[in-house]
Amino acid sequence: MPSKTTKSSARTAVKSKKRLDGQATGTAIEVPYESDSDKSTKSLESFLQEMRDRFHECAESPNESSIRKSSLEDLKFYVGDQWDPGVRARVESRKRPVLTINRVKPACRQVINSLLQDRPSIKINPVDDKSDIHTAEILQGIIRHIETQSMADIAYDTALNGQVIHGFGYVEVETDFPTPYSFNQEAYIRAVDDPFSVYLGPHKEIDDL
Repeated sequence: MPSKTTKSSARTAVKSKKRLDGQATGTAIEVPYESDSDKSTKSLESFLQEMRDRFHECAESPNESSIRKSSLEDLKFYVGDQWDPGVRARVESRKRPVLTINRVKPACRQVINSLLQDRPSIKINPVDDKSDIHTAEILQGIIRHIETQSMADIAYDTALNGQVIHGFGYVEVETDFPTPYSFNQEAYIRAVDDPFSVYLGPHKEIDDL
């Protein structure tokens, strides 16, 4: 019997310690129980909110917004949307034809075709006394293999088109499994079809582009 009384008192003491907010006030409170799933949900919400804040800071930065605005105007001009909206509305109100003779597209294609004659590629060059020519050749062979299996010419050409037409283009370097049964990942160079989906961040300077 004494042992049962001791255990019961211990349970009451522990319960009282959890329920009392110190002896200064003597106010009894219920301590909410927070499960692991609740903690995980709060952590996820905090992470998502941080990502939203960073995205808005990046998208609303003066450098990023000005570059995107001018690039979008260049892209519209390239595809043939070259009339000022006000002038176009006045011409259409007079029942006159709105003609567009796009001289920008042939000029851009000429520049792109000349650049395609010598596509950019990654080259490893030993540059100082501590460099090793043999190591540089090995690294060059690894990069050549990555470019070949990635069909990097497509990524380079896509970025080149964006650079000439509206000012910027990107390639993406990622890792992926070569086969569904492989446990080793390899590097791949991918094309970014929508360069406007890439944000450089508010720390990027216009002169660096």
